[in-house]
Amino acid sequence: MYMISPCFVMCSRDILELICKKLTIPDVAAFSSVCKNWHSATIDKAWIWVPETPWIVDNDPPKLEYRLYNWTHERHFEMIKGVMHNNTLINGSCKGWLIVRSDDQMCIWNLFSKAGYLLPPQHTNEYLRLPPFVFTASTCPHLNPITVVGVSHNQTLVWCSIGDKKWKDYRNCDEDDGPKYANVAFLNDQLYAIRVEGNTIDIFGVDGTQPYLIPLRTVQRATAPTEIPSQYFDLYLVESKGHMLAVTRYCHEDSVRTIPISGTTIGFQILKVEEDMLVNVESLEDQALFVGGLSCESLPSNHCPGHHENHIYFIGEHEDEDHYEWGHFKVDDKSMVKKMLEEPKQNFAPTPIWLLPRYKFNCNC
Repeated sequence: MYMISPCFVMCSRDILELICKKLTIPDVAAFSSVCKNWHSATIDKAWIWVPETPWIVDNDPPKLEYRLYNWTHERHFEMIKGVMHNNTLINGSCKGWLIVRSDDQMCIWNLFSKAGYLLPPQHTNEYLRLPPFVFTASTCPHLNPITVVGVSHNQTLVWCSIGDKKWKDYRNCDEDDGPKYANVAFLNDQLYAIRVEGNTIDIFGVDGTQPYLIPLRTVQRATAPTEIPSQYFDLYLVESKGHMLAVTRYCHEDSVRTIPISGTTIGFQILKVEEDMLVNVESLEDQALFVGGLSCESLPSNHCPGHHENHIYFIGEHEDEDHYEWGHFKVDDKSMVKKMLEEPKQNFAPTPIWLLPRYKFNCNC
């Protein structure tokens, strides 16, 4: 067995931190497991910068570990599931955080920093008894502590802050039937929620001292679409370069097999939220989007080795029902390349998701 010299084990913290700054996230994880002294140098990981290329996380509930694929290093890794071990399911990712749920518990967890917080039990809101659960989270200083907002299976909004005992409904009690939503995202301290038809976004304020979300304004599509590739689609919201984008992934109708809709990808459409309308986006400029499962992330392409600007990278259902597809879509000319993931599906597990290797949020408000 290879032994580490005691002089290295007892290095001062400032030297260890200098070493950490040169390591990738997988190496930092290995570094922190050597001894208590080295682990202490990695506790405050917010200063670590590494290529942010999202990892692919295999979403297989029965396993005790998450299987991850790192695109930059072209390697597979396994990580212990952490705060909840048995039969857990990932419901989505948001800027490095996962929503993980079992039969009776939910938590928000950072796979890399190992920080995790239990959320109110599902039974405290009747609409959370069944998946799916689309979610977003914010640690904006104006929303202290962490605020989590989700879309429940009946397409209504629920929300909570860390430490709450139960989930809150977004509506006033006298509203019997409100809008139905498909996805949500924070842009600093405001919540954006896109309605299921994909042409309207409602914007809310969030105040942890209040029982309801605060409606601020509604924006709608400026012009009707000239062509709709399919009546079946997934909807995503993502913050990109200080703007909120609405992303539609169209699915081949013959391949749609699950709810929410997830089928073979045939194209994308992107809208941007302006002050009072939704407008078409023909270019992502230097950004790349990563779409998979119920979530979407936007990153500068120069932070993602091996990936190109103005592209959408996606994971979805393959026409072969035993496998998943992955590919990329070029926004300006709408060209698309798709391949089949080599490893077959396991036990009807949900679609793998993208996970960003981040340790904290950035907020510009």
